[in-house]
Amino acid sequence: MRPTDNYRRQHTEITTLLEQLHALLLVPQPAAGDSLAATLRRLTGKLTVHLAMEDQSLYPRLLQSPDARIAATAARFQQEMSGIREAFQQFLGRWTDAAIQADRAGFSAALDALSAVLSRRIERENTELYPLLDNAA
Repeated sequence: MRPTDNYRRQHTEITTLLEQLHALLLVPQPAAGDSLAATLRRLTGKLTVHLAMEDQSLYPRLLQSPDARIAATAARFQQEMSGIREAFQQFLGRWTDAAIQADRAGFSAALDALSAVLSRRIERENTELYPLLDNAA
């Protein structure tokens, strides 16, 4: 088992929930239990836990790594991606259940922007940062 397997699994779950949100936007009347709001709540839970694990445990540990490449990459990623939590909180504050129903097109555009930011972070962590950790273990 790789040291990053749990983080990679969480990335897959987050990506799947983003895809589900996009798919639900294409359905005028989703089936009961398949609401945008319910899926957004699941994404919120997964993403909140994932970011907390990275921000409070993984990144602080990596910044102290004796491997200079790992520490430098972690510092660069932490700086470049520092606004993601705040951007997600602003997204959630704007897109309440009522706001989503009132402006699905606006929600779709905002979701596209959020998805792009999250996908970019996930891709970079999976291909640049996590391999360094896995190879150092």
